[in-house]
Amino acid sequence: DYIKEEQCRIVHRAMKRLRIDYCQVLQLIYIEGFDNSAAASVMKKSNRQIENLIYRAKKALKSELEKEGVVYEKL
Repeated sequence: DYIKEEQCRIVHRAMKRLRIDYCQVLQLIYIEGFDNSAAASVMKKSNRQIENLIYRAKKALKSELEKEGVVYEKL
C-alpha cells in the first residue's frame, strides 16, 4: 500500500508540472473516468482534439516522470 500511495504522489506531482489542458484531460479521462466524448464536451473541444491532447499529455507526463527516475511502460 505504501508503494502504491507513493506512486500516486509522484504522478500527481508530475501532473502539476504539465500544461493545464494536459492535466485537465488526464484528470477527466483517467481519474474521473470520463470517456473521450464527455471530456470533449467539458473541455469544449472535438473528439479528435481530445485524442490528440491525450496523446501529447501522456507523452509529457512520461517525460516528467522520467526526470524523476520513474519508468512506466504503460504510458
